[in-house]
Amino acid sequence: MKKTLNLLKECTILYVENDKKIASSVLSLYEAIFKEVHFANNGKNGLELFRNLHNEIDLTITEVNLPFLSGTQMVTNIRKDYGYNHPVIFVTNKTDDQTLLSCLKLGAADYLIKPVQHQTHLGILIKVLKPIYDTKAIHLMNQELEIYKKSADSQLLISKTNLDGVITYVNENFCEISQYTKEEFIGQTHCLVRHPDMKNDTFKDLWHTIICGSMWSGTIQNRAKDGTSYFVEAKIFPIKDNLGKIIEFISFRQDITEHVNLNKKATQMLKSTKLNYSKIYQESIEKAKNSVAKEMRNLEYVVNQEREHSRTQATKRARAETKLNETTQEKDKEIQKWKQVVKESSSTLEKISIANKKLTNESRRFNMSLDIRDQKISSSQNKVTELQDDKERLNKQIQNKDDVIKHLEEKLKSKKRKLW
Repeated sequence: MKKTLNLLKECTILYVENDKKIASSVLSLYEAIFKEVHFANNGKNGLELFRNLHNEIDLTITEVNLPFLSGTQMVTNIRKDYGYNHPVIFVTNKTDDQTLLSCLKLGAADYLIKPVQHQTHLGILIKVLKPIYDTKAIHLMNQELEIYKKSADSQLLISKTNLDGVITYVNENFCEISQYTKEEFIGQTHCLVRHPDMKNDTFKDLWHTIICGSMWSGTIQNRAKDGTSYFVEAKIFPIKDNLGKIIEFISFRQDITEHVNLNKKATQMLKSTKLNYSKIYQESIEKAKNSVAKEMRNLEYVVNQEREHSRTQATKRARAETKLNETTQEKDKEIQKWKQVVKESSSTLEKISIANKKLTNESRRFNMSLDIRDQKISSSQNKVTELQDDKERLNKQIQNKDDVIKHLEEKLKSKKRKLW
């Protein structure tokens, strides 16, 4: 019942009835269940109201016999000017074939026989208004889908294939990044942009996953028409019919080339830095070894010479030992110095590794911020749409109130003229 009332509250009607007692009773019901009700007590005013508000009115309910202009004449004019799409329900206390036939010829959605039973009344209203409500809902859904499609087309590379992997659709973004035209894509497979560095196992896993009816995701390296590489984060979905049978596949890809290239550059820099420091370390050690060996040879030669000349010259020997000790200390200091350099190099390498991890985390946070921003944009668009709908509704209500005031002012002037 709640769903039914919600359906009725989305609709605006025109009600035309000249019997004040019936009109008063029915209006109280209509105003409680419909979004808005426009009322006229004769066919001429009813036709004027419809002409002014035909874009807002979802349904017209009219008595057949009305003063100035009958209900059938009023609907005849409506059909002449606006066609047969607008639904009309006739109300009458006559059940003769001629009256009912006239209503049917005017494309009546249904009719009510006076006195009208509320249960019958509501049942007919729901039957007539449900297709109108469904059409409005479908229209709104189509608008939302169009917005989502435009948003996806501006950010993603989208393609569709049949069950054999033959491309049936690509969006402009895909064409721009791959450098192929739509005509070059249609009828081909994704082998057109497949990079030779990609392993066959990746595509075997991909096809096994989607053929089984599941979504596949992963990073793929593609090759553009000019031979350059680009990287995408791909998500591929099977599309199924109402029986659950797969009929085609759709792929959404996000270009991550810049992120991949940045990671590669950082990795290369890290490798280069490690190699350079390793080379410096080895060269330093070799230099120190050669220098020490040379000095040791020199000292050994001096000692031998001293021994040959005189074993008794203790002073010269002491000097030689002192010089040897000093040289050894200097070389030890030099070795310590290079050890310090190597230690600092290791610290630098560790900092570079931390920086690389930080870059990776920042990249992940950036991707997350993109998702949050898309959600905020989608939410903002929904709110803007709701505010616009509210604005239109308020404008319509103001216009309707102005029409009523104008009508009352005219009646007041008319009464004043009669009094004078």
